[in-house]
Amino acid sequence: MVYVNNDSSQSFLSVNKYDDDIPKDHISRLIKKMVKNDFKYLDDENEKSRGRAAYRKTSLLAIVLYAYYDNHTSCREMEDLSMFHLVYKYLGDGIKPNERTFQRFIKDNKETVSKVLKRTVKLAEEKGFTKFNHIAIDGTIIKANNSNYNIIKAKEIDKLIKIIKKQYDTETIIEKGYKLSKSAYRFLTNPKLTDNEKIKKLQELKKELKKSGQKSIGINDIDARWMLNKKGQTENIISTCNPQLTMNLKMIVSVDINNKPTDHTQLEKQIENVENTIEETPQVISADNGYHTNENINSIQNKDIDLLIPTRKQNKQHNHKLNPNPFHKDHFKYNFETDTYTCPEGKELYYQNSYKIKNTKKGQPNKIKRVYYNKDCYQCPLKDLCTKSEVRIITEYENELAKIIEQRMETPEAQEEYKKRSHTVEPPFGVLKQQKQLNTVHVTGQEEVKNRITLKAIGYNLKRLENMIKNNVEESNSLKNFANNLHRENPDIKFSFIIQ
Repeated sequence: MVYVNNDSSQSFLSVNKYDDDIPKDHISRLIKKMVKNDFKYLDDENEKSRGRAAYRKTSLLAIVLYAYYDNHTSCREMEDLSMFHLVYKYLGDGIKPNERTFQRFIKDNKETVSKVLKRTVKLAEEKGFTKFNHIAIDGTIIKANNSNYNIIKAKEIDKLIKIIKKQYDTETIIEKGYKLSKSAYRFLTNPKLTDNEKIKKLQELKKELKKSGQKSIGINDIDARWMLNKKGQTENIISTCNPQLTMNLKMIVSVDINNKPTDHTQLEKQIENVENTIEETPQVISADNGYHTNENINSIQNKDIDLLIPTRKQNKQHNHKLNPNPFHKDHFKYNFETDTYTCPEGKELYYQNSYKIKNTKKGQPNKIKRVYYNKDCYQCPLKDLCTKSEVRIITEYENELAKIIEQRMETPEAQEEYKKRSHTVEPPFGVLKQQKQLNTVHVTGQEEVKNRITLKAIGYNLKRLENMIKNNVEESNSLKNFANNLHRENPDIKFSFIIQ
């Protein structure tokens, strides 16, 4: 066998540009074009007038966007790739920023990151890939960057403030009977913080604890909240992440962060985020049962939106998890036309009256309690299996709009449309968690977490754009090949194609 003679000491003289070896359809070209056309204003901002010249923000932005597309979310990785990787050199015009530069740029340009996400969405629309008629909303839970062993209890905060102000030493602390946890003692003896900084931090923790109603709080991330995990154990979790996704092409439209354990009050805000991104109101919004609350439903009553949210019973029915007790409320069928319930024995329970229940949540409308029963229950031979009262009473707390949505969800058309939701929501979450490590966001604070997740969402959207562009080219080439073959077989026949 003869091998090619490679002389590693040989020198070559050539004149090349950074993009000479990058394919014409490479995603990096789209990224650079987008940044150059839409974010050129970043370079016009005069950051400083003295000292060493600053890197162009457009160059830094292009590198960061491609890194998140390429699943390299570490700033240390970005530093290395900028030095050695051809595509990163092309995007950054040859600059070699260090890790700290990338960290500072990402932290200081949250607004720009949000604008880039919006631009990727609009780019998909401009290229004719989607219309964003149906938006699916969903959320997940990610763990905070805070150890469960690095917390301070509410009752310890005032003790620590008093100890710091009085300048007590260890002996005095023991003598006065102050019992401190290990984490509280570590905080007290932290040499990196001055006494004033410690007091300021403790006052912030105290304020956040009062707002959350919790008995303890993480020192690293005061935005974190305690929640129960799937095993019923308490776990320190940062917040609920709600990426909004389009129906057909699974583009992530917007990202939001909150520290609520449920989605009960999130619908209105997420719809506003979607409207800000696509600059119009979507025709259809779908969400799971976690969003089915009177507060959420009332929030869209003045909007022209077809809202698809199943009730708890509809959700249980879909998942085949109705209560096994044949006389449970799950097995009482509601009749929309007559406003009655039919019991398992075929008897109708009639609407009797309504009561207003004052909502304890400030600014939220009152709940409406509706009561249904039938006097025939007195003679029913199965009454003892059905109820312990004289008659079986069905109560509900839904408002009129909720009933309309429930009735709509019973139609085949709505059920067929809602089925598309699983194909919309599940793939993006799978990619974000498995490939882009959604659960490992090593920053603290809601705004920082949102910024990093938005970058991951941008990376996902760029991949979707790349695939859609390639598929579009392949379809176009297939049509051209079909037309050429048809012309070869029938050279005397003239024909034309209309593409819609």
